Amino acid sequence: MLIVHTNTVDTVAALWIMRTVNTHTHTKGLNSMKNKRNGKPTGQRVYVYFNLHRKLFSVRALDGPHKGRVIAHERGVVLQDVSPRVSQAGRQRVLRERKKNVHAGLVGYWMPFNTPVTEPMAPITYNPYKYESFVYADETKYSGSKTALLMAAFKTSIRVSL
Repeated sequence: MLIVHTNTVDTVAALWIMRTVNTHTHTKGLNSMKNKRNGKPTGQRVYVYFNLHRKLFSVRALDGPHKGRVIAHERGVVLQDVSPRVSQAGRQRVLRERKKNVHAGLVGYWMPFNTPVTEPMAPITYNPYKYESFVYADETKYSGSKTALLMAAFKTSIRVSL
């Protein structure tokens, strides 16, 4: 797997994730959920968001028998044919109540974490208090990409192909 990184901390985080992405032994609930809902990367269309309580990415199915349900929690996710999804009503609720809720994530086809990523990658971010949508580091709007690599380790990182 080739990941283009800009600094050593990201590389260390990526290597750590590659070793631990499939080990969910710390929480009984994650193992039972995986068994019940077949939370494995199959190329199905999913909505992925960062779960602030678990400090992992939640993967919600957008089609199939578990449509609308969270099918997995992962430290690392690879998506293809990616587009951002931000609910403006959810964002307005965050601004009004000053309390976070799930209203923004990425939609794409869930691929195995060992899928080769050869394109140059750039980080994106989303902050409902500053931006209406996901943005690149230079604050230009992110409208989608061929590939996205989402990692939750020492520092949460979302990188997308250019």
